[in-house]
Amino acid sequence: MSTVVPAPYAESRPLPPYRALFAVDAKDFTGLPAVQHGPVSQLIPELVDQALERAELHELRDSKRFPANTGDGVVFGFDPALLPFVLWPFLGVLDDILGAYNRQCVGPRIRLRASLHVGPLPDADRPGDGNGTPRNDTHRLLDSRPVKAILAAASEQVTHLAAVISQRVYEDVVLGAYTGLHPDRCVEVPATVEGKNFSQRAWLYVPSPSGNLVQAGVQPREESAAQAGAPADPEQDPVTRPGTHYSGNTQHVGEGAAVMGSVGRDITYTGGSTSYHGTNQHWGGLLLRAHSGTGASTAAFALLADRHGTEGITGLDSPDDLSRWCPKEERGYLLQDLSPAAAASLGEVVLTALASLLRRTGAYLVVTVRADTALPSDTLPWQVLHCPPAPGEVATKRLNTMAEAGELTTEQQAEALGRLTSADFADFLEAHPLPRDGVEVAQGLRDLVAGDKSAAAVLDELNAGGLPEARRALADSGHRADHLSLMAAIALLPGQDRTVIEEFSTTLRPHLDERGRAARSTVGQPEYTAPYGRPLTEGAPAQRDVLGPAFEDRLAAVGAHPLPLRFGSQRYPVQPVGFSGRHRSEALLRCLWLDYEGMAGLLWRALDEVPHHAGIELAAGQSIGRVLAHATGPGTLRQLHPFAASDKRWRRRLVAYALGELVQHPALTGAVRNQLRQWSQAGPVTLRCTVAETCAGSYGLAWPARSLKLLDAVLDKPDASLERSLRSAVSFALSTLLSEDVNHALVLDHVREWQNADSGTQRHALAVHIMESMSLATFPRPSAPSVQRVCLADVIADHPERALGLVVAALDDPATHEATATGLSAIENDPDPRRRADFARFLATLSGTAPGHRGVLRFALRRHRARAALSAEGSTS
Repeated sequence: MSTVVPAPYAESRPLPPYRALFAVDAKDFTGLPAVQHGPVSQLIPELVDQALERAELHELRDSKRFPANTGDGVVFGFDPALLPFVLWPFLGVLDDILGAYNRQCVGPRIRLRASLHVGPLPDADRPGDGNGTPRNDTHRLLDSRPVKAILAAASEQVTHLAAVISQRVYEDVVLGAYTGLHPDRCVEVPATVEGKNFSQRAWLYVPSPSGNLVQAGVQPREESAAQAGAPADPEQDPVTRPGTHYSGNTQHVGEGAAVMGSVGRDITYTGGSTSYHGTNQHWGGLLLRAHSGTGASTAAFALLADRHGTEGITGLDSPDDLSRWCPKEERGYLLQDLSPAAAASLGEVVLTALASLLRRTGAYLVVTVRADTALPSDTLPWQVLHCPPAPGEVATKRLNTMAEAGELTTEQQAEALGRLTSADFADFLEAHPLPRDGVEVAQGLRDLVAGDKSAAAVLDELNAGGLPEARRALADSGHRADHLSLMAAIALLPGQDRTVIEEFSTTLRPHLDERGRAARSTVGQPEYTAPYGRPLTEGAPAQRDVLGPAFEDRLAAVGAHPLPLRFGSQRYPVQPVGFSGRHRSEALLRCLWLDYEGMAGLLWRALDEVPHHAGIELAAGQSIGRVLAHATGPGTLRQLHPFAASDKRWRRRLVAYALGELVQHPALTGAVRNQLRQWSQAGPVTLRCTVAETCAGSYGLAWPARSLKLLDAVLDKPDASLERSLRSAVSFALSTLLSEDVNHALVLDHVREWQNADSGTQRHALAVHIMESMSLATFPRPSAPSVQRVCLADVIADHPERALGLVVAALDDPATHEATATGLSAIENDPDPRRRADFARFLATLSGTAPGHRGVLRFALRRHRARAALSAEGSTS
């Protein structure tokens, strides 16, 4: 009689009994020689039974339901009431037995993957018992990529078993606290199987972790056992953060974007004027893949700001190996443009371990990855594709934002939005599909409706900023030294006064003329040049033009114009000059510097010869840094060396600004750091000054700890004398770091270390200078360059514990005793700093250290005698 297959949903029928399922298979079984398959297939169930016996699960060993030998493993069902004991201690015992066997065996090592699941299965002593969806899912979990990757990456000497636990078992047994297995021993993973339509949330448990799992903080069983008896707190889910909870495959969050693992759907996030759409995964972060210029960093920042606020975001330098990074607190972390080396180091094991660290701290990480950066294939479940918003949408939102901010009236807003849909602007946006193009169109429309620009002028400016337009402009002016020198000056020195632009142009022009004469002599062309490039009329006598064209005429000839007067910190007005195109300066300089042989050298030569003016180092340094970010080859940073080794501070500052721009590009971060390390160890003091000047800029504020290590290296020289230029540069760098409160502890701790350096070293000499300056006035001293000045009273008020260590060391040091004692007396005698520093309490604490510190005792006795003498004078009078 044929078997009747029931039709689904035709009628109701009894639910089969719930059965727990346990399955194991051996790693690399198919790679064994055929002669070993049979013995190993028999050995695995024997090892499992030994573990059941030793774990005192005799009943389970003797009552397995629908057991089967799969060749490379076993699978069987059992009473779900025994699940807590299978999770703990059975899995640990099985790991011990495997370890003991592998240590003494002469054959192949047996390392197992295990899976645990529970669900309704037929169990009536009939054929087909044990077959159903829970059985299929148990085998899919066993074959899932995370458990395979963990076992493959772990040490074969330490890790013998990796178990994957289904979400249902984890919720009912582990979170229910019925088992001795603590939730903190489990790591959440997206369980997927290559080539199969299977995706579930699951949990890894490794009894003997090694490698990346140890770095992720997975505890050995000995540490977990101490926690096993602790009751679970129902108010604090060890996995989900407060405000976040899971139900099936839906995640509800109090704020931000819900990004959860393997639910077979996509997500779309919209923040500000950015949005992205990608595969829905949850591991505490995103790998956000994007093409250049599509606004991925803006989208990433918006997502993190939505979760942690704009003040709760920390930018990260791109490490060579992301597995070495560890989040320190509950906040958002943004790593922009993952470097190729770091991308190659990623994988399922690294990301799984990193996910555990992020969840433990409540942190969230977004990593932006260029679309052309290769990522290992097993990172696919963690990747999200960034789909940028259309530029028209960006322009619309930006115009609405301008109206809300009061930059546009309601009428101007309506006119700008109408212009946006016109054929000319629509055609421009169709040809320029990036979000930043939408931003520029919005800015152009603002100038159109709120100013006196025409639509044609705005479109001309929008079209003039690209590389093709820059190359055409340079080609058109290739025979005109006066045009090229002026274009170079405007592009290199943005924001500088017209007189500075003219001066640099005048300095560069003779070098271009010389270059032109050399080129003409090479090809046999005549060596005459009409004044300012004006053509000579054939047959007409040459006339000397002693006046030349007016400056504004020369500007117009190269597509530039004067900008509005600016009144800043200078005591005189500044007349900047700019090109019509918004990005034309950068494009022109990039083409000049990188596309034409020898032009970079001529620009450096002109910079070397031109007189210094305030601000020239900032303008030129940032411009050069933006250009060099597109350069290639070993000479990219080498060309900075002559200015870095200069004895003129403004030239060293120029290099510092250039490096500050370069280090923002992840592909060059490693090269910049290596260059700074080399210069910090160099003999010439000027190169070490350049390192300190770099730490005094954006580089130092972005990486304060790394900058302090560089400053430490800069001072690591046997020469006891500390040159004034180096002292000034390091002091300037420290003052920059002190401008942000979060860096105070780092800086003060370094000063304390330098106090302990041997007398006669540069580190100790700088510590003496710092303590003397803070005690007698401020650090840096009033006459020295500085971003932030601090005095001893400030340190005592804001950091009393660290101030105590600094003051005790300074009083014990003969080189700083007098200055520090004078500074303490000045605070005590001045009501305002005395009150602000709570000096009475500080003095009492300081006096308590006197028995072990002669310098403190000397100060206390001196103070006592001074106060006694003052009291005696008062009583006499």
